[in-house]
Amino acid sequence: MYTNIIHDYNQHKQWLKDFFEGEFIHPNLLKVDSDKGEGFIFFYKIHPGIYFIYNHIIAKEDLTIDLNYSSSSYFKYYASFFNDTICVKENDAVQELNANGFYTCSKQIGIVNKVSKGEKLYNINIYFSEATFNEIDNKEVSDLFLNRSHFFNFFDENRDVMLFKNSLQEINNYSEKLKAKILPVKIQELYFLFLNALGKVMITQHDLELSESKLRDLFKVRNKLISNWKEKPDFDQIIQKSALEEIDKLFEVVFGQSMSSYYSNYKMELIRIAILNNHQSISEIASEFGYTQVQHFSTTFKRKFGCSPSEYFHQYH
Repeated sequence: MYTNIIHDYNQHKQWLKDFFEGEFIHPNLLKVDSDKGEGFIFFYKIHPGIYFIYNHIIAKEDLTIDLNYSSSSYFKYYASFFNDTICVKENDAVQELNANGFYTCSKQIGIVNKVSKGEKLYNINIYFSEATFNEIDNKEVSDLFLNRSHFFNFFDENRDVMLFKNSLQEINNYSEKLKAKILPVKIQELYFLFLNALGKVMITQHDLELSESKLRDLFKVRNKLISNWKEKPDFDQIIQKSALEEIDKLFEVVFGQSMSSYYSNYKMELIRIAILNNHQSISEIASEFGYTQVQHFSTTFKRKFGCSPSEYFHQYH
């Protein structure tokens, strides 16, 4: 049985080739057609210190990819996009965190890929060094990440990432030769979207210990906040009832926002989507989201997105 400990980039590529019994049809493109799955894995290195792995495989059996990066020499941190479920590992127990978004963390966090038969292993992972944080426009945020050796940050899937994901779906149907040419361009685009998201993290100076079990409990709180967005949560009550110490500070560390800001931003994103879908009038949308006055609704929306709801609709249609 081959080891799951990853030391360097070439060994990482070889590990995935062996695991999926794939064949390299291009130096960066691994074709997979075996008893484990069917599809491809694309590898790309921008330069030493920034690496990408794009998995696009339909599983033919239940798969668990549990890699140990703690001894890896070619990166210190990683990020992952397009995971519907995040699986964290603590004391050999794997726990699922249901979330639609992307995350970044230090390589010490134990993340496991689990895919059931018939499902798709579909994600893009970025492996990077400290140099990436120096590219963030906001120096305070850059210093914040550089001063944390152990962290996990989660970002909800935003509009830019959703548009990127849609454009990527088309490329998946291209010929293998064309995919090998165009994917490096698309992956660099994703990298800059990632930097932009990092730059918007709220500055918190909390240096709190973060474990996989705390992550599980934090995601439970996060899911509770957004499960009933029509009713504003009682944030003080959530804090008091939580078994986690300093949950409000931990929440800011992981999600980059306070609980109240997270709830408000999530609700505004739902409103934005409702406006673009054009199934209701502006006044109907305002009423659905609990606004008794359309003017107040429009003012709140403009403060967030820089234009009124009707202007926003016409801008994107």
